[in-house]
Amino acid sequence: MLDTAALQLPGPRTPLYPLIQQQVVEEARPLAERLQAWRMMASDRGLSTTDFHGKPIRYRGVRFKGSPRTVFWAGFFEPFIVHAARQSLDWVIHCCRDRSLDPSEYLAEAKSLLDVLIACVYEEMVWIDQALQGQGHPSSVTRVDVSHRVQVMKEGVDDLMVALTHSGAAPSISSEKRRASPIMVDVFVSHSSQDVALAAQVVDLLRAALNLRAESIRCTSVDGYRLPAGADSDEQLRDEALACRALIGILSAFSLASAYVLFELGARWGAKRPLIPLLAPGIGPQALKGPLAGLNALKLRECRPASPARL
Repeated sequence: MLDTAALQLPGPRTPLYPLIQQQVVEEARPLAERLQAWRMMASDRGLSTTDFHGKPIRYRGVRFKGSPRTVFWAGFFEPFIVHAARQSLDWVIHCCRDRSLDPSEYLAEAKSLLDVLIACVYEEMVWIDQALQGQGHPSSVTRVDVSHRVQVMKEGVDDLMVALTHSGAAPSISSEKRRASPIMVDVFVSHSSQDVALAAQVVDLLRAALNLRAESIRCTSVDGYRLPAGADSDEQLRDEALACRALIGILSAFSLASAYVLFELGARWGAKRPLIPLLAPGIGPQALKGPLAGLNALKLRECRPASPARL
């Protein structure tokens, strides 16, 4: 089970450390509960839990392969990590505001604790994967390499922290980056690569309705709207997601499980910049949780493949 007692930092610590650490541990409880639920999948009672949106997940009397293992690794835990990070950082900001403190060092301390949490969660996931696949013999199964997942999640929390403390105009872009990408996009379409067909229809609709040039739209999965060759992908996407005139988020079962999409939406929301949620077919308003629930979302209608998406 995820050892929340391990969520500790070596000294020196800030005066608020006991409260910050307690807050991170509290926000990590839903993660710990679900990791424990997955550990029990091979037991007589099987697995019974819910995903981040409250959808029941149940497996009993089946092996940990195929669908169960895909669900486990395909974004089940990431929304809980993002939520824990946002709630913890938000708490630190408000706590410092109430005490008239500069939040910088306290946010850095919270971020370090969240880094420990991220590493612990993925390490526990690796162990559960080995235990369930090996049917009680973890050492007989090759470890999943989660180093990239850990790095992406830590960088995403960095971006979230910047977004939550961002104020004033959109962040400026260095002259070097401006030369690499001379035209800042007007519209950024945040989506999962699994929804490329739907994203392409949304882009067609934007161009037809608003008479936008191709270079003024960023949609990374659609040809003609991808990042330029040689671009620093993470850096440019961070800049464009914050600085564009409008960010459109295509919300589907795939994107709601995508760490990248959740970070893009969270960063945009935290920066108080225009954000338009679009509900994919089959997704209702009840799927919007947290801050997104307060935004008026538009629903994409079903349409023929050759036709642009309709609102």
